[in-house]
Amino acid sequence: MGIRKQQYIFTWIALISIITAATVLLLIPSFVSLSAGMRTLIAFIAWGLTVVPAIFLFLAGSRGTLAKMIRTKEVPESDTDTPLNRSLVSGQKETMNIQSVAGKITRRTDPRQPPGQWGRELINMLVSEIEIMSGLFFYRDQQDTFTALATYAFPHNEAPRRFVEGEGLNGQVAKNGQVQVIRNIPDHYATVFSGLGSGKPAYLAIIPLVANEHTLAVIEVAGFRWSDDNLEQLFHVIARTLSEKIQAADQEQKL
Repeated sequence: MGIRKQQYIFTWIALISIITAATVLLLIPSFVSLSAGMRTLIAFIAWGLTVVPAIFLFLAGSRGTLAKMIRTKEVPESDTDTPLNRSLVSGQKETMNIQSVAGKITRRTDPRQPPGQWGRELINMLVSEIEIMSGLFFYRDQQDTFTALATYAFPHNEAPRRFVEGEGLNGQVAKNGQVQVIRNIPDHYATVFSGLGSGKPAYLAIIPLVANEHTLAVIEVAGFRWSDDNLEQLFHVIARTLSEKIQAADQEQKL
């Protein structure tokens, strides 16, 4: 006989014993023909038939609850200050809370500061929030040339190459004003260096920041994590929100 079947039978026996014992305890006062000692003995037996099955049912229920908790144990929620609001339940794919992550990045980026300063802050936020492995922040100067004012994990000794609208991939993004995310990166195109070595990134993203219908800055980032549609949506939200903040800051300066 299996363990489950035994537990099923014992559970029913325990329930019947409790019901019978409770009925006897209820009827004891009506046993007037019995002596006081006999009524006490019957009451004691009925009490035992109530307590012992109750303990059995309690222990059986406790074991079942504990086993269920172990099988469905969940990872504690991440603190709200951690980089990503992600689901880490075993067997599930990590997911990103796009609005929350974008809000953190854009709230801590202030275009009213000098471009080099808020560009560095923006790159640092991208590192901490979505774990980019390299990043560049290009800003448009008075000669309409985009120059790198902030870098992260740039693998070359020389400064990043400057460009103008329409020149190269970054220049095309600056001209079109549209976010571009590249996933099928050629082997010779880009290599990300870190303390663990080097390797081809899973994605390369180029994000233009547009104000008054002109691209003012271009962000170029590469990484290995979050290279799905959520990441592309995140970059669109960041581009739109920061572009609005840049335009608002520009209007404040003109007042």
